[in-house]
Amino acid sequence: MGILAAASWSPWLILGLPAGALADRWSPRTTMIVSDLVAAAAAATVPLLWVTGTLTLAALIAVAFVIGSCAVVFRAALPRLVIRVVDAEQFGTANSMLYATESASTIVGPGLAGLIAQAVSAALGVLLDAVSFLVSAVCLARTRPAGRASDHAVAVLEDSFLQRI
Repeated sequence: MGILAAASWSPWLILGLPAGALADRWSPRTTMIVSDLVAAAAAATVPLLWVTGTLTLAALIAVAFVIGSCAVVFRAALPRLVIRVVDAEQFGTANSMLYATESASTIVGPGLAGLIAQAVSAALGVLLDAVSFLVSAVCLARTRPAGRASDHAVAVLEDSFLQRI
């Protein structure tokens, strides 16, 4: 379990700084959608390998690393998307909601995952995780950043927002 945890968290050390720089250059919505799709594909390999009897610890480590890497890239792009979707006076509320949801999922998630693993098996529980990444990608695809702001206005808002956090 420690090796799997390390595999999922090591991308933060390895990719954290480059992901932030790339997130500044790429479209945040597209970056987040691609991250979700890659994470979904990686997670979907676990039940596939399990069904075929070829699931190994090395495969789980690789999947954990890929999903962790996608999380780093996704989280690096998130503030830039929030700036494009939420009005400036709503930044505080939007960020509070995002981080409250993240905190709640951190508390509830492991217990729920344990129940799912007992009910249907851990490998099929990972399939539900893959589905959740797909749902996220679809929701992001349906999100339309505000078209009213010019690139310059968005840059000014980003600078103002980043100085507040």
